[in-house]
Amino acid sequence: MEKGTISNYRGRAEFTGFAFVLLLIIIVTVLPFFGELFKQDSGMTLGLVIHGFLYLGWYVLFWHQSRLVGGGYVKRHKMLGKISIAFFTLLLISGLQMLEAVRETYSASWEPWYLISRTSFVAAITHTTVFFAAYFVLALWKRRDPASHKRYMLLASLSMVAASLTRVVYLPFVPLDGTALTLLGTFGLFAVPMVMDKKKQGRVHPVLKWGTLVYVITLIISMAILPGMTQIQNLAFGL
Repeated sequence: MEKGTISNYRGRAEFTGFAFVLLLIIIVTVLPFFGELFKQDSGMTLGLVIHGFLYLGWYVLFWHQSRLVGGGYVKRHKMLGKISIAFFTLLLISGLQMLEAVRETYSASWEPWYLISRTSFVAAITHTTVFFAAYFVLALWKRRDPASHKRYMLLASLSMVAASLTRVVYLPFVPLDGTALTLLGTFGLFAVPMVMDKKKQGRVHPVLKWGTLVYVITLIISMAILPGMTQIQNLAFGL
């Protein structure tokens, strides 16, 4: 396996440590999900189980890919990159199926506040799906530009973190508003690579700067503003 020299690859793996932190966060937040597998009448479906494993697998792959390119194993990195396209496709299909399953749970008996909450959930899943797909496609497009490519891949991975955080911030013992905590936690994680860029490169790369800005603005609109609109509620549940 051909290995690049240190001079060729210096600095290309500055996000490997952060990728590992993301993996740890995902593992911790999905543990309750996998714990449901051992409970009777948990309501877990095969589709949810598959989605959970694909979701976790993505972060394992992302971290491993970062380690490979950081070590100069470019051929292996490119080979797994091709496999990641199939992985991305399966995860995207699984996410769309989960979205449809949530939309089908609608009940006319819901209280107004609960309808808003569920609409926010639908909007969040839709937002995640759109941005995950967009960032991954952009990463493929910029695969010959390592600086942009790795940052788009990082944004694609970060775009799904909100879905993981919601698994813990809405637990009964959490004292603060779940939506606010999800947004704050997600924005905090998005800020980390920008701080790293500023510290190591002297500036924030345009991909991170504009990619994060668009994501943050649209996420706030999707989760905190649109769900209160009757038209969006009707659209979310096909009413």
